[in-house]
Amino acid sequence: MTSSDTDYDVVIVGGGVAGCASAYHLATDHDVAIVERGQIAGEASGLAAGLVAPTLFHGTQPAVARYANEWFRAFDGTQNFSFHERPRIEFIQPDSEDAARERAATLSDEGFPVSFLEPDEVERAYPWFDASRFAGVVEYADTGWVDPYEYTVALQKAAEVRGVDVFRNTPVSDVSVDGGVATVELPDRSLAADYCVMATGWRTREFLSDYLDLPIRPFHLQCAMLRLEEPLDDTFPLGRVAREELYFRGELNGDLLVGGGEYLEDNPEVNASGGGTDDDFRLHVASTIPTFIDGAERAEFVDGWSGVDAATPDTLPLLGSSAALPDEIIVAVGLNGLGMVNSPIAAEVVRSSVTGENASFPVEKFAVDRFRDGGADFELRGTFEMEGAGR
Repeated sequence: MTSSDTDYDVVIVGGGVAGCASAYHLATDHDVAIVERGQIAGEASGLAAGLVAPTLFHGTQPAVARYANEWFRAFDGTQNFSFHERPRIEFIQPDSEDAARERAATLSDEGFPVSFLEPDEVERAYPWFDASRFAGVVEYADTGWVDPYEYTVALQKAAEVRGVDVFRNTPVSDVSVDGGVATVELPDRSLAADYCVMATGWRTREFLSDYLDLPIRPFHLQCAMLRLEEPLDDTFPLGRVAREELYFRGELNGDLLVGGGEYLEDNPEVNASGGGTDDDFRLHVASTIPTFIDGAERAEFVDGWSGVDAATPDTLPLLGSSAALPDEIIVAVGLNGLGMVNSPIAAEVVRSSVTGENASFPVEKFAVDRFRDGGADFELRGTFEMEGAGR
């Protein structure tokens, strides 16, 4: 519990999905505050596509994937939040077929509902698609999607029910540690805590620059909304064509959301709160989606937006403490455009770092110090290049 020398057990800087999930997870037995420079989910979290596929992105660590899968099903219905369960299909290129079949078999052997479908099986199961130019798909039956803003705000509200204080529109000017106490400087006061969790996305690098050269870079990602002649129903799957660097899902109103268009961002502050899609991305969507979704050549572009997230060299987040940081500072950054998928993982590692308890899964792959040289001198390796992408 909070000592007489501190205001809180934990102050979390950043009201995005990682910060709100961590607050919710800690608040059962800790006195917690969230400090957010703007509105909750006001930047990358609220601008995400909302796809949830832990088995796809963390299947090489089954305990991680199972933990995240269970989190969303357990949280479903909390604060009126809805987890929309949908299968996900990963289109496989012919030169990636052997690896994809092996991956599907391995995950199936681990108990995950994953299988390889031949092109004719794809078209029978999912009649919207033309799979003739692919070797088939890997189908994941334990996936789904969330409204990213709804999910993040539901986490924040559920955390408040558990006693978390939320400071909105409150920029943080500095974070320091002295005598075992972390101090977070706000415009009109300071907050003292036993621990400070930095969940400030790409801005975290500058916040902690006095301690270490954090290996994250801001990158730009985009979403387009298409309206087809026939609205999509709730049997339309999530999906991705990794080599085309596009992913998709249906909306509740029958529209088609298409995401991608990723590149490193030199001026992240300009687009941090959202912007439109660029011409190259819209042209890429227009020329590619009709090659595998029947009828999409007549789709209407009805909306588009973009945001900025933080990338790491290997696409996995940086979670926990660092030998270069004071023990009182914990990091939860580098979600690589997978904020929804990675939010339960971040929350569990943050809690483990605060309490000293063992996490529910191995945490080594998320270690902040796993990059020997550190720094932001790396090329963007998007999630389309992660293992199992079928490129």
